[in-house]
Amino acid sequence: MIQSEEISELLAALVEVQSELQTIQKGETAQGNKFSYKYASLDAIAQEIKPILHNHGVAYMQSVGGLNTNALTLTTRIFNNKGQYIEDTAALPPVNGGSNAAQALGMSITYMRRYALSAMLGITSDEDTDGNGYKTTPTQESQQPQKTTEKQPQPTTSSKKTSKTKQPAKLPFTPKGGESTPEEKARIKELCEAKYANGKRIFSNEEIKTYSGYRQTKTARELIAFIENALRNRRGDAPELPPAEPAPPAQPSAENLADQAFDIY
Repeated sequence: MIQSEEISELLAALVEVQSELQTIQKGETAQGNKFSYKYASLDAIAQEIKPILHNHGVAYMQSVGGLNTNALTLTTRIFNNKGQYIEDTAALPPVNGGSNAAQALGMSITYMRRYALSAMLGITSDEDTDGNGYKTTPTQESQQPQKTTEKQPQPTTSSKKTSKTKQPAKLPFTPKGGESTPEEKARIKELCEAKYANGKRIFSNEEIKTYSGYRQTKTARELIAFIENALRNRRGDAPELPPAEPAPPAQPSAENLADQAFDIY
């Protein structure tokens, strides 16, 4: 910026001018591909500031300089009636050649005149376009409804696995009194799983296997009574169980016997 030797009266007048300037109506809209914002036109700014400047003996002038269309400048001078002035020069944006070059140049000059004059007088002539100041407007592409493919629910890990219901093992003989009821099976399972106070199992797998063979000659209720008696003897440190009746040759394997025996009574 350049200035005259004395500018005190000009600056005092500009203080008064700025105190009287009202907010200028932003009646124009700049539209881009992905944004838009409102601004005050050069004509609206001039109509607002000229009467106020005149009342305080201040005026302005703007001129374009340079010989090359890609190196043009705009100079804005604000002065008072005593010859005091402040002045600044800004480069105009380059203009591409073509049939509309003159029109593009005119638009560039108008654009820069508005910005330069607003800056020197402290006028806000458009909306803040810094950072998030831009108001995005949907483009034609974004206005098109997006095609969405409904995703089918994927089976979870647990649902992928085929649920297998545990089938009770079959005895190689017909149990006395028929198959045990669910209540009887639950009671036999409870008795066979009994433990000492230290957590050790009372009945071994071999003993449970033996009890399974007893079902050939004992009803479920008789077997329950038999195991209950054996449990009482064990917990009372009584002698071992009496010898079991011979079991049929074909018996369930000892592997996982406890679980299998509870299902086959």
